[in-house]
Amino acid sequence: MRFLSVFSTTVLLTLTASASFAADPAPTWHGNIALNFAQINTAANTRNLTLFGAAKRETKNATTTLDQTYVNARQKPSGSGAIFTTTDDSWIANGNHSFKTGQRTNGFVNARLQTDKIQKLNLRSILGAGLGVMVRKTGVMSFKTSLGVAAIREDFKGQSVSNKFSGQFGYNYTRKLREGTNFTNDFTIYPNLSKTSDNYYVAQFSLDQALSGNFFANIRYITDRTSVPAAGTPKTTSRLIFGLGTKF
Repeated sequence: MRFLSVFSTTVLLTLTASASFAADPAPTWHGNIALNFAQINTAANTRNLTLFGAAKRETKNATTTLDQTYVNARQKPSGSGAIFTTTDDSWIANGNHSFKTGQRTNGFVNARLQTDKIQKLNLRSILGAGLGVMVRKTGVMSFKTSLGVAAIREDFKGQSVSNKFSGQFGYNYTRKLREGTNFTNDFTIYPNLSKTSDNYYVAQFSLDQALSGNFFANIRYITDRTSVPAAGTPKTTSRLIFGLGTKF
């Protein structure tokens, strides 16, 4: 009888635990995608194409995010014989996986790929890792910082490929301005650990406005700067992007 009692209790606890585990929803991907094409006929005709999207997967102790932005802009002066000149042709992709290490801290591994024909950048690849801290979080805002290291490989047209080891420091600030309207600002700098005058940074400001159903409007400003660009190219680039998209 004692054996049957213990066996019954064990089965009951196992079934209860299994039921509780099954009740937890499986983590899924969710995010958004947006597209914008504009042709403006003025004294300087312009054509702009942007495509950006983001996806996120969250579990109890980890978060994975992916995002990418592609921009192509061309301009042609008025007049016969004029041709379009490319003023922007760039692609940026980011990936980040973070996992809880404490109540307000998390470890992370991140990666970035970037091309920019205006800067003659064939490819910049960054692979990093570090520690993040949630400085403050309320119902309407959050502010977190990150500190780590990164390996950077840069391939500029006409130059030899460079490989360097750098630090990385950044922050991410989000705020709900009102129902359906959200603002985000993030910044990351990668200082070369062996040459302090050599660094790269990227900053982004984004405003999302919910529309009907799953549709939304987004406007964002992205700027980045490298202290060692290709010969004859600017150190700093910036782009203002507007898009309409849907969430999934």
